[in-house]
Order: sequence, then structure tokens, then C-alpha cells
Amino acid sequence: MLARSLLRIARLGAAQSRPAVLAYRFSAKHTRQQIQQLRWASSIPEDSVSQLTQQAQSQLEQGNTQEAYNSFLKILSLHPSADSHFSVGVCAYMLNRVDEALDMWERTLQINPDHSDAHVNLGSIYFLKKQNGGKAVEHLERARDLVPDDAEVMFNLAAVYDSLGRLDEAKALFEKCVERGIKNADVFLRNVNAKLLKKSLEK
Repeated sequence: MLARSLLRIARLGAAQSRPAVLAYRFSAKHTRQQIQQLRWASSIPEDSVSQLTQQAQSQLEQGNTQEAYNSFLKILSLHPSADSHFSVGVCAYMLNRVDEALDMWERTLQINPDHSDAHVNLGSIYFLKKQNGGKAVEHLERARDLVPDDAEVMFNLAAVYDSLGRLDEAKALFEKCVERGIKNADVFLRNVNAKLLKKSLEK
């Protein structure tokens, strides 16, 4: 699902053997943090920053993604922070500009290597769009280290482990997701257990 500074790709669902479904969520908490960072780190008048950010947020909520993209680009030009790059990347992704989104989230990490949502999004995009399981694991494992209690990150990482045949690791994470009540985690866990059983019988 997309969302935290704005949106985050957070849940990978599976069609057959690999994740394929993206969902979205919104959180105002990080938007407020973003406003504060812009105020503290630049000479832009507080009212201008608040107005631009609220405008972009409203446009995104109303489904006007291109307008939100333009607004966030303006914020980025005024203050190239980690969150402003991240927000432009979110809009670019929603506009199907996958390579631009990837570039923006990579730039986010150049500024803030511990931006967990950027790691989540990059893990998802590398897996779903670039078919690069190694890079997906790299980013999702980093996200897990940064937010170890985030069950959605666990679910994503487990799904990638599953697709790469790392079944024991996938099972352990899916079990944690089931304990935390993540939707459909029990289905994925049963599938992994079936694969493990089949593997043991083939020995």
C-alpha cells in the first residue's frame, strides 16, 4: 500500500506464486513532519510551505495526481529534502512513471538512508516491476531492520522470500503476520507449508 510521508507501497498480495496486488493508505503524521522539516531547513515562509503542502495533499486525496505531482515538484525545487523526493516519487508511481519513481526513492535514500518507506517502496518496485528479487530483498530487509514491528513489511519480505524459494524464512515471517492478524497471511502460510512438505517428500 502506498503511504506514510504520503503514500507507501506496503502490501504485496499474490496471484499464484508471486505478489501482484498493490493497495494504498494515507497518513497525515509524516506530512506534518515534512512541513516542519521544510520550515526548519529552508528560508521559505512558513505560510508558503504549509499552503503548498496542504494543496498537494488535497489534490492527491481528490485523485488529482498530476496536479499533486506538479505541486510536489514545486516543493522539491524549493527544498530538495528526503521527503520531498519521496513525495514526488509517490506521484510519479501513481502516474505509471516507474523509472522516475525509482529514481526519486533512490535519491530519498541518498539524503536519508534510514527512510523506511523509501526502502519498502523500492523493495516492492524492484520485485513487481523490475523482477529483481535480490534488490527487493536488500531493501525490504533494511526496512524490517528499521521498523521491526511493521507487519506489512514482514508480509512483503515473506512474499519475496517465498518467490525466491527461501521457504523457511518465508514461513517464519508469515507465522508472525498471522499472529498480528494480517489479512490472508494464513493462506500464504498454508501455501508455504505445502511447498515445504512437497520438498521434504521429494528428498
